[in-house]
Amino acid sequence: MAISSLVSLCFIWYLFFWLYRDYRLDRFRNNLFTLRDELFDLAADGEIAFDDDAYGILRSTINGTIQHGHRLGLIELLCARVFVSREQLRRHATEYQRDWDHACGTLAPAVREKLLAIRRRHHRYLAEQVILTSAVMMFSLTVLIALLVLYWLGDTCLRRMSRLFYELDSTAYLRASRGLGPHGDSPAIAG
Repeated sequence: MAISSLVSLCFIWYLFFWLYRDYRLDRFRNNLFTLRDELFDLAADGEIAFDDDAYGILRSTINGTIQHGHRLGLIELLCARVFVSREQLRRHATEYQRDWDHACGTLAPAVREKLLAIRRRHHRYLAEQVILTSAVMMFSLTVLIALLVLYWLGDTCLRRMSRLFYELDSTAYLRASRGLGPHGDSPAIAG
């Protein structure tokens, strides 16, 4: 029994830390390639110039994420928060956002919205990668989802089974009010 449990745990560990993570990384990069292609198509269709700053910033951001996506994970993010000063992180984020806002400021609203949609999807893919490749996050999400499902199912099932519960309640009440024990006999005999 213990050996089969150990073998099963080793297999699950192999599936998650090798096969699944490789699959997630491939899917992550494929999604990013699709985003980059959409951005390229916007420029190829003439909606934005290839040398526009907003195009360059977004394309460089996506390219950097493709190149370094294998380093993206919960542990890496936590280490960055611990070992890189908050001031430095804040300064870089502020500079990036300022450059992005400035670059998008001259664009037509329809083009700006298309670029923002690509950027939002980029952020969603980043979040998926961090959450779905972290064993801690996967375990936490699994427990949370299971609790939510049980709560929802429990509430739904209780509402649908209320008639049965009313019958059980009335039976318990009648037995108690008549002084009957659990098997229909008097409590003195059941004692």
